[in-house]
Amino acid sequence: MDLVYFAVVVSVLIFVHELGHFVWAKVFGVKVLMFSIGFGPKIVRFRGKETEYCIGLLPLGGFVKMLEENRQEPVLPEDKSRTFEAQPLYKRTIIVLAGPAMSLLFPVLLYVSVFAGESDFSPPTVGIVLEGHAAAGKLQPGDRVLEVDGVHITTFAELQRTVRKNPGRELKLKVFRDNQHVEISVTPDERIEERALGIIDRVGSIGVGPHRPSDVVGITNAGSPAYRAGLRTFDLITEVRGQPVGTYSDLGRLLNENHGETVPVTYLRPTRVAAALGSLGDLYVFESGLAALTPESTGDGLKDRTGMELADLYIADVDSDSPEQRAGLR
Repeated sequence: MDLVYFAVVVSVLIFVHELGHFVWAKVFGVKVLMFSIGFGPKIVRFRGKETEYCIGLLPLGGFVKMLEENRQEPVLPEDKSRTFEAQPLYKRTIIVLAGPAMSLLFPVLLYVSVFAGESDFSPPTVGIVLEGHAAAGKLQPGDRVLEVDGVHITTFAELQRTVRKNPGRELKLKVFRDNQHVEISVTPDERIEERALGIIDRVGSIGVGPHRPSDVVGITNAGSPAYRAGLRTFDLITEVRGQPVGTYSDLGRLLNENHGETVPVTYLRPTRVAAALGSLGDLYVFESGLAALTPESTGDGLKDRTGMELADLYIADVDSDSPEQRAGLR
């Protein structure tokens, strides 16, 4: 498979290079006899108005064959002005340099197209709501934001940009929740953000994070229902009452259906096997387990009723004698 990827990448680079020669030859009226990518037996071949297009079996190069007077093939009188040699020096120079120029320009254009535009295409689905922020008690994990002040939202990045531009101003959100549309008003908190060159900017924040594919949990305290049931931080929840859990939102939805009832929770726990790889380091393996979890009958949200939350901000390991350890992190 690696060879296939290599062949595809090389073929694209060759195509871009030869395309530079081909396009400028056409622009200046030079007759192009053949445009070929690859060498060896031709696996694809078709003819246009005056140019034959080919793909060879071996993706190791390519060429653009232009009409030239010094070749053995005779040149018709009406085509003499369309030979490569008949062109002024500046045109021939452009045709020759167009290939290398395209090879240099293509990576730049590719980089700009990938990184200068939208790089996060995550859907505008709420994955986490931070306590004490504007969205707390209004938005819920799993909510999909459809509109903000009547403007359609397609990605989570769009939602964030809209919120950042409106600190302290009430926004009306149209949200899809539990198969129905809900109208919610939220006023972004204002916070100060220092940008490059010491520029201070006022931006809005409502305290929501994108939908997380992970259902790895953190346990808030040793007295919580989750801890008493035997669950621990970094456990990966796989099932609740036999129903599969794929995301943290799934976990919240399934447990919110059980108020005060004991439910079986299946999990995978990462366990360290010290020096399993010798000097290369330790190895972590997953051990399965089953916990009987009894959520509190009252409380606002999964964290209050079970003591579980996303493990994003939990620390898994701290290297000995590291600055982090000396600072007190454990």
